[in-house]
Amino acid sequence: MKEVKADVEILKADVAELKAEMKEVKADVEILKADVAILKADVAILKADVAELKAELKEVKADVEILKTEVAELKTDVEFLKTEVAVLKTDVEFLKTEVAVLKTDVEFLKTEVAVLKTDVEVLKTDVSILQTKVEVLTVDVRNIKIFIENDVWVDIRKVAEGHSDLSRNFHNAIKSTNELEMLTIRVGALEYDVRELKEKCLVAG
Repeated sequence: MKEVKADVEILKADVAELKAEMKEVKADVEILKADVAILKADVAILKADVAELKAELKEVKADVEILKTEVAELKTDVEFLKTEVAVLKTDVEFLKTEVAVLKTDVEFLKTEVAVLKTDVEVLKTDVSILQTKVEVLTVDVRNIKIFIENDVWVDIRKVAEGHSDLSRNFHNAIKSTNELEMLTIRVGALEYDVRELKEKCLVAG
């Protein structure tokens, strides 16, 4: 019986230990439950975060697709701009050449204008001289006209009036004929002078 009692005491002690261990296990289970609850909450939060991330990723993917399209358009625009810039460079080079040619032409024209100015000044001087000569010739022609009207025509009329007397008086006619020949010579000389003045006027004009 002593042995049985001893075994029972041992069993009691073991049960007591088991009880104590069960308490510890229960405490650990409670702790685990709390941790699981915390983990569940964390998982729920993580799920929500993952859902948000998925939504955000979709938005990002959509934005990336838009960006890809815009980048493709930008590439096309850049290629177009490169072509336009190349054309503009060619045009600028052409314009540079044209401007250089124009500068040369302008310098040539400046020289020509300077020469023309000199020629114009010379022509002005020549015209002034010619005007003076024409004025002198005009005065000479006017004087010749006055001389012809006042002297030559008077002499011719006198000769004509004396022609009737010449027909009646042969001797006087011979004398008048000599005078008429002299007048004819004088008139011829005057006509020569008038013709020479006219030629000078034409040359001066």
